[in-house]
Amino acid sequence: EIKKCGHRDCAAYTNIAVQCWFVDGTPCEGYEPKFPEKLKGCRKCEVYKTHKGDEIVQLADSFQHMIYMLKTSRAELEKSYKFQSNMIQNSLMGIIAANEMGTVKIFNLVAENLTGYCESDVIDRQTLKDFFSEEIAVKINRPLIYDYGLVLRGFKPMESEIMDKNKEPIPVRLSGINLYEEEEHLGKVFFFQDLREVKRLRQELIQSERLGATGQAVASISHSIKNILDGLLGGVYIYKKGNMISDEKDTQKGWRMIEKNIDLISELVINLLNYAKDREPIFEKYDPKNIVEDVIETMENKAHNKNIEIISEYEGDFGDIYVDSYALHQCLMNLVSNAIDATPPGCPGRIVIRLESKNQHGIIFEVSDNGIGIKKEIQEKIFHGMVSTKGSTGTGLGLLVVKKIVSEHGGTINVESEKDKGSCFRIWLPKNNANIPASGSK
Repeated sequence: EIKKCGHRDCAAYTNIAVQCWFVDGTPCEGYEPKFPEKLKGCRKCEVYKTHKGDEIVQLADSFQHMIYMLKTSRAELEKSYKFQSNMIQNSLMGIIAANEMGTVKIFNLVAENLTGYCESDVIDRQTLKDFFSEEIAVKINRPLIYDYGLVLRGFKPMESEIMDKNKEPIPVRLSGINLYEEEEHLGKVFFFQDLREVKRLRQELIQSERLGATGQAVASISHSIKNILDGLLGGVYIYKKGNMISDEKDTQKGWRMIEKNIDLISELVINLLNYAKDREPIFEKYDPKNIVEDVIETMENKAHNKNIEIISEYEGDFGDIYVDSYALHQCLMNLVSNAIDATPPGCPGRIVIRLESKNQHGIIFEVSDNGIGIKKEIQEKIFHGMVSTKGSTGTGLGLLVVKKIVSEHGGTINVESEKDKGSCFRIWLPKNNANIPASGSK
């Protein structure tokens, strides 16, 4: 009526109850179509200015604007809530969140599928204790990150378990964190992934690797047995020939070949049994120096025949320690035997068995030689498969047995070697008996 615009179809035309600047979509030119954006333009309009002194209009103006902002804020909050709810429910990870009392407040679809619970059976009815162990309850309260005085408590992803509806443990990769607003504790949230398929594939891979290793072992051992049998047959032939022609030299040579190959097949069988047999170590108090001296006494004749000297060195104070003396004796025997084989024929050899006490930090056995050494690429493999430095005469079983025995003692083994200068195998064993089962010690 004031503008005389003639737009009788305007929503504000003749509408005294609603002013035009509150109405969306009025046909005014140059203004935004919707409130409250259009209000900025309306305040410059002659219609608005006509009523600017009207306190009721100004109050209504402010009131309408407040209502609009409240509606907008509520819509944004609802939109944000729906977005967050959808994000949590449709996450590829399981999510369980609880308030400060431990009562579950969030339980998403992955959590439902994994545990067998329905969300309605869990929310406000179950607690974190129904799903996680006491160990997890302790871990989530440990400091994780310190940031400018703020302590974030929780734990990083790790393999753990979650209990399903039937109270059966399910393997998961689990992480958790405490939630705070300023200093107020709001609750805890856990994120997890199902590891059942991963563990199944991992087991299949291990089985596949074992089958591959078994095939490799069979091929290697078969080849070694064939070589030993050839040696035995050769020795028998020379022995018989010497007897037939009454040649004492050939007879003795044939007999030495027979003895040598009997020793080889005996060593192979012992290593096979030690590696394949899942035996419980028998730990007892024993003086480690006695083991070293026994090994030297056993191997001295073989070394002497090849012009090799075996000596012992000791450093530190030694007392009785808990070891499986038989297994450790076999372990050092294998290392010394390898050291003898690594010495080139005709060259004076030297093998040192060194025993060092690290007080309460354990003891160290070292077997070093001045032989041909081990190539760097082979050093990385010798403890992980049937790898031998002896060509067709070795299987690699001896070092696998050594690694197995050392692991049973809770120790470690490594090697340092340089071509044509020799090798040093170093074994560390713990001195205390904390890792020894009560049933396997005396």
